Amino acid sequence: QAIQSMVYVRRYDELKEYINAMAKEYRHSENLIKAGHSAIMTLINSKRSVAESQGIDFAVAIKCDLSQINIPPWDLNSILGNLIENAMEAAIEDTRPRVAIEFTYQDGNYILYFINNGSTIPNKNRIFEPGFSTKQSLARGYGLFLVKKLIDHYGGDLELNCERNTCFILKLPAGDISKSGQGGEKRCLNACNILH
Repeated sequence: QAIQSMVYVRRYDELKEYINAMAKEYRHSENLIKAGHSAIMTLINSKRSVAESQGIDFAVAIKCDLSQINIPPWDLNSILGNLIENAMEAAIEDTRPRVAIEFTYQDGNYILYFINNGSTIPNKNRIFEPGFSTKQSLARGYGLFLVKKLIDHYGGDLELNCERNTCFILKLPAGDISKSGQGGEKRCLNACNILH
């Protein structure tokens, strides 16, 4: 609310001072993961801080320009944030928890991989059903359902893959950019190898 108010009244110097003061205790700017997309950069760096505080090894590989993702930041953060949090929750169950995220581009689509070394998901055919959860809680089981609805709305796709680890593969349409990645199946296996 404070940030929104300062933007609205155009008190940019005060806004910069406010943000710098808030961020100072968390991380120096030279350690930030640069993503080429402000919303993604903010999300990735904040999740990395949380992961490190929980003892989770958090690896990120950005292999393309992310500037052409045509999804509003609030919906994009809902999608990515949920997938990252799920990966972290699963990984923390392992004695050496690890999460790997990879961003690539292929044939007009961004391909994102969210991999963790926690236990694999049973009943993966039901994972996007409302109310289905591997956690014992009545309040769980709607995150992936809502994420899938958002992804469908924007013309993307989400699937669960990889046998050695849990790997969610997110495909999002993009504008016309020149950088491209390798084939999806090979890239998934390469991304999974980050964990070994």
